[in-house]
Amino acid sequence: MKRTIIALLILMAVFILNNYQANASTIVRSGKIISINEQQIIDGDFYTLGNSVILSGKVTGDFLSLAGNVTI
Repeated sequence: MKRTIIALLILMAVFILNNYQANASTIVRSGKIISINEQQIIDGDFYTLGNSVILSGKVTGDFLSLAGNVTI
């Protein structure tokens, strides 16, 4: 429980600080399993919070994941 709260606070801080960039697109996803397939392109920053993250596609900006299992 403590870990989840700390992770949420970190993710919120990153999201708030990132909003100061003028032309950046930011995508935030949370859930048990988060998957981006090979054909998907995230144009901008991509932040995730979940149990498992599978990233097969392309992210043009920053990628930050708070998860137990991350596969790139």
